[in-house]
Amino acid sequence: MSTIGVLLFDGAEELDVVGPWEVFTVSSRCGNGRARPTPRTSERPFA
Repeated sequence: MSTIGVLLFDGAEELDVVGPWEVFTVSSRCGNGRARPTPRTSERPFA
């Protein structure tokens, strides 16, 4: 199991939150447990 965070910001619209939430919800139902993404870190800001 993973914990996913969705970034909220001033001026965010419904789709900014609901879109990613729906993608992660559907992918959790379709996954077979074999794919194991590795965490990524960055010393610099990203966009």
